[in-house]
Amino acid sequence: MRVINDALLSAVVGSAGFWAPSIILYAFKGAELSLFRRWMVLAAVQPLTTLATFVTMRFLRRGSVNPSICAKWMLLGIWILGPFCMMTGFTVGGGGFANHGAWLDLLIATVLFPLLTPWLSLYDGSIIGLLLSSLLLAAEASGLRAILYQTLARGFSNLRTPGKGLARKSHSD
Repeated sequence: MRVINDALLSAVVGSAGFWAPSIILYAFKGAELSLFRRWMVLAAVQPLTTLATFVTMRFLRRGSVNPSICAKWMLLGIWILGPFCMMTGFTVGGGGFANHGAWLDLLIATVLFPLLTPWLSLYDGSIIGLLLSSLLLAAEASGLRAILYQTLARGFSNLRTPGKGLARKSHSD
């Protein structure tokens, strides 16, 4: 039961951390902000809030949750809850939940989230942030960070070892 709670917490908090800048931007700026500026703001802010959310969760729950599992659930939460969060933002401008039949639309969008989350994020202006944050979390979930550290450590140790690596090679003809 604890594993399920940790997974759901990671998904919901990760999603909230990612989509909050978009919802706040809609609430305060609405249609005043051009789509291009919205894309630029969200492309910078959303990956940073995702990273901050991940680091905060890792710090607060250290030892009890594996970071790669947390990253996987955060990524899944961002994608599955994306239609709900975008519709929440659209509601401020008169769309989203303000429309008749919005709950049915949300149900369909949630079931089809692999297709509709990136498509709706094009309209929302968060597609760049979605892709960057997804790459960031996917790299953490796959253990790419650990592999990179090991490769760099191995590479630097080869440079320092006499007779091995690029630093000690000599070309004598």
